[in-house]
Amino acid sequence: MKKITAVLIMTIMLACLICSCGEETVIIEGRSDFPVTVNGVEIASAPQRVICLSPSITEIIYELGSYTQLYGVSDDCDWPEETAQKEKMGTSAEPDTEKIISAVPDLVLVSGSLDESLSESLSLRGIPVISIEAAQSIEGLKDVYVSVATALAGKETGQINGETTYNNLIDKIKQEASVAGMTLKRAVFIPADGIIAYSGSFISDIMSLAGAQNIAQSADESGDWAAYVAALNPDYIFCAADIEQSILSNPTLAETNAVKSGSVRGMDPALYERQGGRIYEAAMEMYRFMYGTSDVSEADSSAASDAASAEPAAEQE
Repeated sequence: MKKITAVLIMTIMLACLICSCGEETVIIEGRSDFPVTVNGVEIASAPQRVICLSPSITEIIYELGSYTQLYGVSDDCDWPEETAQKEKMGTSAEPDTEKIISAVPDLVLVSGSLDESLSESLSLRGIPVISIEAAQSIEGLKDVYVSVATALAGKETGQINGETTYNNLIDKIKQEASVAGMTLKRAVFIPADGIIAYSGSFISDIMSLAGAQNIAQSADESGDWAAYVAALNPDYIFCAADIEQSILSNPTLAETNAVKSGSVRGMDPALYERQGGRIYEAAMEMYRFMYGTSDVSEADSSAASDAASAEPAAEQE
């Protein structure tokens, strides 16, 4: 009878969650959240003093509504604005070891590898370090959300919170950047000088969400990236903001449709490099440029920032 009652309670909780999947993520409390293992590291109980040395993961933590557990962040963390109130702990490559050890965290999150000496010091003190690698695709981003949420909220709560937050983000982009019945715009993305985002990459997936057909389908083997792009003759070129003028003035690209029509758009690298809610802004900026106005007003930008946060989950106790 007790087992049946427990199952009914969980079913009702899940039903409530599913019915409320609007822009807010819903936190529920599961009985079997902890201990939990994330990426081979066991966490005994809900961490209350977390240090995150990855700007992308920090942004996801705020989306998930778990920021009250966040004690310190990387020096590179600058969004959302509330991160300014958190202790700065250096970076994953150059951490402030003394400050991190003195903080006595109960969890450290990184993306990629952590300084070896710090890693050893944390291990000796029994402080878990979880590395959550960047996603290689938009679909893979769901695993990142779930891993972060599970590390902070546990197995059951984290799984639901991570999936729901991710699904809300992607659904919102698909609803607002709708290209149903339209011919996709031919485009390329140059995230850095001489680098092209090829089909199958994370940036290429953002382009697809924005209604662009990434025509850089395969790697350039000529060694001349500008000639390769010129041969593709894209109608739109997206790039990092600091190389927009060099692309517009590149003689090899002068006869492309994109340059001749002024359809070259420089973008803030943080929007597409930091994997989290701000990919909404990246997708919408591309979408508006191709299908609507090329001017993203300050109001639009502010609205996009709010939408990316999407009124995140309630703070976890």
